[in-house]
Amino acid sequence: MRFIKKAVLCVVLVMIIFFGMTFAAKNTQDVTLVYFDFLWEGKIVVALLVALLFGFLLGAAPTTAALFLCRRANRSGNKSSDLG
Repeated sequence: MRFIKKAVLCVVLVMIIFFGMTFAAKNTQDVTLVYFDFLWEGKIVVALLVALLFGFLLGAAPTTAALFLCRRANRSGNKSSDLG
C-alpha cells in the first residue's frame, strides 16, 4: 500500500512539473503589474511563480507555528494536542 501511495505521488508530481514547464514555455508574454507607485514589468511566468511562492509561505506559516506549539506541549508533559 505504501508503494502505491509513493507511486501515485510521483506520477502527480511529474504531471505538475510537466504542466508547469509547458505553461512557462507557451506563455512568454510580458505583463505589467502596478501597485500604487510600484511598477513592475516582466514575464507572466515569473509573476505567477512569485504569487505561488508567496501563497505557499502564507500557508506554511500557521502550520509551522502549530507544529512547534504541539511539540512544545508534548515535551512539557502535556500530551493534549488541543491548542485552542
